[in-house]
Order: sequence, then structure tokens, then C-alpha cells
Amino acid sequence: MFSKTIRILKIVLFIFFTIIFVLLGKVPESILLIALTLLNIYNWIRYGSINVSLRYMKKNDLKKAKKYLNETIKIDWLSRTYKGYYYFIKAYVEIGEENLSEAVNCYEKALDYGLRTENDEGIVYLQLAVLSGISGKLDIATDFLKKAKKKKIKSQLLDQIQRVEEVLEKQKDSKENLMIDYLSKIT
Repeated sequence: MFSKTIRILKIVLFIFFTIIFVLLGKVPESILLIALTLLNIYNWIRYGSINVSLRYMKKNDLKKAKKYLNETIKIDWLSRTYKGYYYFIKAYVEIGEENLSEAVNCYEKALDYGLRTENDEGIVYLQLAVLSGISGKLDIATDFLKKAKKKKIKSQLLDQIQRVEEVLEKQKDSKENLMIDYLSKIT
């Protein structure tokens, strides 16, 4: 939930006060602060700065989302769901940097690791459908949209899915890539 700077500051303060309490002979308080320090380190390793990065992703701030995503110490150390969100956010960043094939790989990894809500899974399927449509793989895009619709999704996401379905239907009769136009309008 916190950025790297705040986490380090908290850990340094816990260590500082632990030393003070040890020097004052307050053993129970020292043990509590040591436990809090270890808990903060554990949380940093297991959850990284994924929540902060996700918040900036939702605000459509690519630069800050990437910055906080890169604060992750080691991806393998994240909990399974947080690995899913790591790749979910990374895919968003890759799209912003126009690395579409890497974005597809990241979205697939996000689904493999799992996300907390079916709506988030629906978002991933929608994005995979759009990316497949851009690549000209209209049948695969349609399959991804069907998977998205099977999820328990919010009405706003269902509206977006229907718009993509309309674009894909028009795409079948067009020589231009309408998905690129669609994507440029929503970003």
C-alpha cells in the first residue's frame, strides 16, 4: 500500500525506536517493535507496491504506475494474486509503450496467476480481445469477448464489450483496421 520511500522510512523508525527501548531496558516494547519491523519487511516482499501502482493505473497515470510497479523487489516473492495484478498493471504499461505482444503475454500471465474479481478478469479478456482485433485475429477476439461476458462484470464493462463487438462486426467488412481507431479513441 505504501511506496518504497515510506516503507524504508517506517522500517528505519522502527529500528531506531527498538534501539531506544533496548537501551531503556523496555524488553516487551522492543520485541513488539522488532515484530512490527519484520512484518513490514514481509509485507513489502509479499505485496510490493502493487496497490499504489494499481491506484495510478486507474487514474491513467502510466508514468507513476510504472514507477511503483518497478519498486517490486522480486516478482517471484509476491503472493499469487499480487503476481496476477503485477502482470495486469505491467500489461497496461506495455500497451502505453506500444509493446502489444508483450502486453498480451502479461495479460495471459495475469489470468494464470488469478485476479481478485471476475470484473478484473473480464477487463483482461476485453483487452485481449482488442489486442487480438488489432492483430487481425477476429475469431480469437470474439472468443475473448465471449469469455468476458461469462464473468460477473459491471454494466460499464458490458457496455465496452458491446462496443468492441460492434467494431469487430464492422471490421469483417472493412479493409482498414478499425480496432486501432477504436483503441485511439478510448485512450
